[in-house]
Amino acid sequence: MASTELSRRERKKLESKARILKAARALFQEKDYDNTSIGEIAEKADVSKSTFFNYFPTKESLLDGIAADEIEEIKYLIEADLVGVESPVEKIQIALKHFAEDSISFLRLTRRVIWFTVFKDENYPMPIKEIEDILLVLIEEAQKKGEILGELNPENVAKSLLGMYFAAFFKWMKNGNISISTSEIQFELFLNMIFKGIAGPNYKNK
Repeated sequence: MASTELSRRERKKLESKARILKAARALFQEKDYDNTSIGEIAEKADVSKSTFFNYFPTKESLLDGIAADEIEEIKYLIEADLVGVESPVEKIQIALKHFAEDSISFLRLTRRVIWFTVFKDENYPMPIKEIEDILLVLIEEAQKKGEILGELNPENVAKSLLGMYFAAFFKWMKNGNISISTSEIQFELFLNMIFKGIAGPNYKNK
């Protein structure tokens, strides 16, 4: 009985945290980070301020939470949703498209999260480095399967893919009024161009 009660409490905690992060995403995108108060986030998430502070000691810590949530989403996508996909390159493409789609949908928020999380002490775990590590595993698998040229340094490939993402992201920021569908098409063109350049003998361009 005690373990069941604990499970319910843990579930409730996770639900409350998820609601806070969802509310913060929506308000930061709608009103901008600087114009959003903790009180507004708590109200939209339907939690008290004290409950908010149980999960996030400061408003800035929400940015870490949003970044960490995105990483977990990508990990789950690869490890669960794409478990039946045999091609590592296909997994990379789907994961990067998912990452890009989230960025396009929340441009103002993504800009703030990137600025906050990238320029930190080198000992601090950075979301971009975590994404690089996820890509690295898939790139090495792709090289073993001949989908990416084996002579390429996998770390350089991972950095090139992320560099392509940042190039696209800054283009989206510059053209703030560009449609989501147009942005996604442009990102896919960038992605295809990269993979044509690094393709191994078994790469299948769809």
